[in-house]
Amino acid sequence: MSGVVIDDETFRFRPFEQMVTSKIVSKSADEDKLEIYTHSESCYVIDADHKLIDISFVELVVMRAGAYSVDRVLEMREQLKSQNKSH
Repeated sequence: MSGVVIDDETFRFRPFEQMVTSKIVSKSADEDKLEIYTHSESCYVIDADHKLIDISFVELVVMRAGAYSVDRVLEMREQLKSQNKSH
């Protein structure tokens, strides 16, 4: 899961910081929020209005390093696909 932090009661993340979690293992809906539980046993609460994407391991590593947003990673993926088709 990737997102931008709004509030963090644990003080691990700063507001508006991009964060990427470990693998999602379960989800549960609660009104207009979604609770996400990860492989590293973290719990995140997000807006129920979200989009899901599949990414490769390499893309995950790039995102976890904080270098690029998910939108930029997807844009680079499309650029690579276009380059490979033209060769």
